[in-house]
Amino acid sequence: SCAGTTIASSSFSSTPAGATYSWTNSNTAIGLQASGTGNVPSFTAINTTAAAISASITVTPTINGCAGNPITYTITVNPLPVIVSATVTSESVCDASDGTITINATGAAPLEYSINGGSTFLQNGGAFTRLAAGSYSVMVRNASGCTTAGPTLSVSSPGAPPAPEITAVISPICQGGTINITIANPDSLATYSWTGPLGFTANGTSMTRTNATTAMSGNYAVTARIGSCVSTAKTFSLIVDPLPVVTVPANMIYCAGASIPAGSFISTPAGATYNWTNSNPAIGLPASGSGDMPVFTALNSGSAPITATITVTPLLNGCTGAQASYTITVNPLPVVNLPANTVICTGATVPAALFTSTPAGATFSWSNSNTAIGLPASGTGNIPSFTAINPGSAPISATLTVTPMVNGCTGPSRTYTITVNPLPTVTVPVSFNACAGSSIPASSFSSNPTGATYTWT
Repeated sequence: SCAGTTIASSSFSSTPAGATYSWTNSNTAIGLQASGTGNVPSFTAINTTAAAISASITVTPTINGCAGNPITYTITVNPLPVIVSATVTSESVCDASDGTITINATGAAPLEYSINGGSTFLQNGGAFTRLAAGSYSVMVRNASGCTTAGPTLSVSSPGAPPAPEITAVISPICQGGTINITIANPDSLATYSWTGPLGFTANGTSMTRTNATTAMSGNYAVTARIGSCVSTAKTFSLIVDPLPVVTVPANMIYCAGASIPAGSFISTPAGATYNWTNSNPAIGLPASGSGDMPVFTALNSGSAPITATITVTPLLNGCTGAQASYTITVNPLPVVNLPANTVICTGATVPAALFTSTPAGATFSWSNSNTAIGLPASGTGNIPSFTAINPGSAPISATLTVTPMVNGCTGPSRTYTITVNPLPTVTVPVSFNACAGSSIPASSFSSNPTGATYTWT
């Protein structure tokens, strides 16, 4: 038997029946008293040594006063193995199944070891590896089949990994751009899972979403997993800002010298700021600027229209929207080319005045300061030919003011004059008779108006 077990009582019988018994024990170290009468009682086997110990039990029967021959049997008590130590190491990380138990024991070889309460024994020197987290019951069995139960050891797990930390979110995230978030200091043993709006999922130490839309704005989460252990989620919010769309004024046409009003831009969503460029500063506007377009005076010193393209770029929440353009055309002011001042006699035909302009193609309106010369007070187009009139005795003049217009632009008015001289009336001496050989005085003529020259026949 093994130390620590209960030895059942020994019941004797005799022939003839009815004997009484006395017995002796040669080795009380087994846990049985040195002697007794009747049957040997049950007892707990003891062996505090490292080797088996035996006791001889001698039984003497007596009946009717007659003692029979003694009979002897032995009880051997095998020692238990001694568990000197049992140590444990826990899993390195959750669900790694790399725990160990090491049992150090002494006893009759070969020793066998169990960590499942004796269900199975192994001759492995007491080293158990690759253990998952849990409780393990240590037991050692020696060559005699005697077992010693050791402690119940726990292989523990460090638990779930901590919630992951992410790198700072680069802001802004603009529509059409890329969302990229990375785990800060990732654990090489962990796997990471991401979730987000629109059913987004991803795995890895970073997550990327290209061609971002505003619908991708919202709450995101990432968890770390080691084996079957999952961390609490790290949650964060992202906003994908829309690209602003700018509405610019319609194309504009102005005349040189006109005041061009401020150009107000509108964005969707509202609140954008603006940068703009001007392809042709010759119109009087700087080459670039920010904000709304300022008021400026249109310039065109040439003879042909000039055009500038205004390109506007909206910026909202750090996001740059698509450019939009419109044009500003500045037409030059036409300059009318006039006839020279004209002096003509009353009754003469004044030829038509044919106007030209730079640039060509203007229309003309004109006014006449003195209709007495025979020309209406105003008109359009060229001035028609007319008969000059001056019923008086002194020259009369009219100032003709001509205003050109081309492409809706009115040029500066220019003037020239038409002077109509009256026909002179000569006053001659009265008729007279003279004798031949007499001296005839000179004949002096006078005119109205004065100053005429004369021819006579």
